[in-house]
Amino acid sequence: MIVHTITTLAVYCPSCGRLEFRELSLFNFSGTSIWQVKCVCGMPLISVSKKGKHFVLYYNCLTCDSSHNLTCCRSHLWTEGLLTLICNETDLEVGFIGSREKVQQAVQNHEHSLTEMADNLGINDFFEEP
Repeated sequence: MIVHTITTLAVYCPSCGRLEFRELSLFNFSGTSIWQVKCVCGMPLISVSKKGKHFVLYYNCLTCDSSHNLTCCRSHLWTEGLLTLICNETDLEVGFIGSREKVQQAVQNHEHSLTEMADNLGINDFFEEP
């Protein structure tokens, strides 16, 4: 049985809109119980804290300008699957956690969906580089 100890995180910054990628190791929690990520612009993006056998994720939301939390077990974070961070207000995707390949694929699909939505709404006609 393979125990995964590294997971990839991709989350959008609510301040500048930048997509930040980070790797999270299970060993980050040996000695401390909180792991935090800030954008290069300085905005706090996400913090993960260990509470017993569970992990609590607090993330700032790009779409509703508030913060959300999600409680999950270790197997949801360190797996070959994909965990999608959702805005509780709008049900839109604001980040992804999982294997590097699955996170990269989810980001590509998400950006493609946003481009299609902008095309359908005619928003791209208003900008030189949307």
